Amino acid sequence: MKLVPIYVNSIEQLTYKTKIISYLLLIVCSTIILLLQYQGIKLYPIINNYCNDFISMTLTLKICSLILKKLYGFILVDNIGYMLIIWLYYGFVFEIIFPFWYTRYTFDFFDFIAYFLGLILFLILECYDYKKMFKMWNFHR
Repeated sequence: MKLVPIYVNSIEQLTYKTKIISYLLLIVCSTIILLLQYQGIKLYPIINNYCNDFISMTLTLKICSLILKKLYGFILVDNIGYMLIIWLYYGFVFEIIFPFWYTRYTFDFFDFIAYFLGLILFLILECYDYKKMFKMWNFHR
């Protein structure tokens, strides 16, 4: 049996595989953090309090992106306004509405920042071409 090396035919396939691996790593990291918290193991405060917020925003935007593309053919990454609305809604629900009803949730301004950094990570993962990313922001000279 002869082993045939596997080569990536194009940059798009490479970035697609990199994106899949990146999102799987985010899911694994989030799961590990939740399991450690469930076991009562002490974590660094920044990891314990903000890491899952950061990861959850990135994964939520990816899920929204996949659903919008499948149902409507709409590409979420091309419209920063929709992503900002999702970020504001996410922050409003989890940081303002839920603390009134559930004792588990508390208001923390730094969670808004963690959600925003998750949005930035989503943009970085999805817009591997910086020319495309800056075109999205409609920069003009």
